[in-house]
Amino acid sequence: MNGEAQDPSGQQFAMQVALEAVASWRKGVEEEAARRQIALDSDEARLTAELEALQQQLEDVAQKREEIARELSVLPAYAEQRVHAAILSSLNTDGTIIADRALRYSAAAAARDEKLSALATADGVAQKLEAFEQLETNRAEALASVPELYHSALIAQHEENRRELAPLFEALSAEIEPLEVEPCGITLVASVDPVTGPPEALAVILPISFDAYQRWADREEDLETWIGYRVVAAVSGALSTISASDAPVQFAPYKNGQLAIQVWLADSEAKGDLRAAFDEEVASLTSRAAEFRTARLSLGVTWQPPEVIAPATDEQED
Repeated sequence: MNGEAQDPSGQQFAMQVALEAVASWRKGVEEEAARRQIALDSDEARLTAELEALQQQLEDVAQKREEIARELSVLPAYAEQRVHAAILSSLNTDGTIIADRALRYSAAAAARDEKLSALATADGVAQKLEAFEQLETNRAEALASVPELYHSALIAQHEENRRELAPLFEALSAEIEPLEVEPCGITLVASVDPVTGPPEALAVILPISFDAYQRWADREEDLETWIGYRVVAAVSGALSTISASDAPVQFAPYKNGQLAIQVWLADSEAKGDLRAAFDEEVASLTSRAAEFRTARLSLGVTWQPPEVIAPATDEQED
């Protein structure tokens, strides 16, 4: 007997059929659940792998953020170093330009002086010039030295001398012709300490050699010398504008031998904007100074913080 309830004719009972149907259904459900479980296991494994990859990407992003933060943390120092290097390079470049034009300027000045000498030594010119200067500088005394009858003749001769000496006077007052070079700008490097608030110190670095100051008695006045004069005048004018004319000024060598003007302002009661005052003085140099027109140079200013002018790693003494 197989335990199945059958009637004597061999037919299954209805209950048995129903139970077998339930068993079949359950088996189907279990098999379907198993298939779904396998699929979920596969999805879970895939998602876990993807999650691990995403987690690694997040860690990579965090690491890159830290790298950027480190780069930014040292960027100011690196930027200062690069600006400092750019300043040194530009000062050297401008110094080379000035040195070249100084030679050309001196040659042009010598040619002008030779022309003036030729005019001044022409026949009779020296006597006429002496007579003209005597009457021009002290008319009353010159007229008193001769009878009144000759006053009109003396004055007429004086005017005739003026006309004859006109080419000499024009040559004396004329500017040297502009050099045959391209117009070029040179830059002063200026710094105020502190950057904000009342100024305690001013530094101006010129693209000319310190020798222009240190050895002024041993060298002829040239373009470098005149640039130095003009910038010193600009500094003095700016100090006067802010009521600090009595501030002590000293001159020192900077880095590659350039001239630096240093002003101590902590003991002065400065009033006004020092930067604006100096910028205004410098702006008028090109238009006022004949040597700038002759050398075809213009002057500009870049204001830099003290730490760029003299970095912390700088061994130069202030």
